[in-house]
Amino acid sequence: MHAYVGVQKAVYLKAPEGILRERLLARGLGRTDDNTSTIRKRFSDFEDNSLPVIEHLQSMGKLATVDAARGIQEVYRDFRNLVL
Repeated sequence: MHAYVGVQKAVYLKAPEGILRERLLARGLGRTDDNTSTIRKRFSDFEDNSLPVIEHLQSMGKLATVDAARGIQEVYRDFRNLVL
C-alpha cells in the first residue's frame, strides 16, 4: 500500500542555465561527470521531467520561487524565510 501526502508548498531555486553551468563546472570537488555535455543533458532532463511539476504546483498556488542567481547568503535568507 502506498501512502500519499499532499504538497503544502514547494520552493523552486531558480537561476539561469548559464549561471548554473558555471557553478557546476567551477565546483572543483564536484561529480566526476561534471562536464559541458553531461550538464547539458541534466538541464534537458530537468526541463522534460521537473518543469511540468513546477508549473503544476505554480498553477495550484503551492510554489514559491527564490532567485538563486544571487549570492549564497541572500538565497539562504529568502529560502529560510519561506520554510520557517
